Amino acid sequence: MKIFGKKSHGGLPQLGIDALKVSVKIIDKLYDSIPDITSKYNIIPEVSKKPSILVGTIKCGNWMNTVADYCEFGIVRRLIPEEELKEVRESMIKIISETTREYNARYEYDEFYAVDTIISDFNDILYKIFKEKVKEIRGKEPSLVLSLGTFDIRFTVKNGIKSINYGPGRIEQAHATDEYVELKDFYDSIKVLALALYELSKS
Repeated sequence: MKIFGKKSHGGLPQLGIDALKVSVKIIDKLYDSIPDITSKYNIIPEVSKKPSILVGTIKCGNWMNTVADYCEFGIVRRLIPEEELKEVRESMIKIISETTREYNARYEYDEFYAVDTIISDFNDILYKIFKEKVKEIRGKEPSLVLSLGTFDIRFTVKNGIKSINYGPGRIEQAHATDEYVELKDFYDSIKVLALALYELSKS
């Protein structure tokens, strides 16, 4: 998101259009706009069964004694399967448009990428084989779940290719400062992938 305002002296902020203030108003409204709904699907971790929003970056102004005439921030909006991408996008743009108009600012909306939620047929042979091989290597029945991540299988699924996202580690630690993978989990995942691919090659 890019918000454009108008510079003025810090002692006369009334003469400017504060892009930072407008951005704060927009961000506050966007956070408040998240619906309080819970998905019926098996999504991990549990907190991901609710939609979420994050403003991960914000950059405004160039001097503390000047009204900021420019502000940019990055938004990540995570959907659950019960939501529609088109409706969520329209709702966000409505908030941004109305707020910038209220303060005589203007905006540019640049969508880096967007993807609908993906739900596959868990009865497919692909999932059956992976479940068998995980149980064979790990000694317990795995659960098939939906994930909060935007994995690359969004491209293959969109093109009609059956896909699965599988690998070691805990999703709760992804992108965290102390992100790590247990070596045993890593080696086990390689075995599962090898056995599953071999089995799939025969079918």
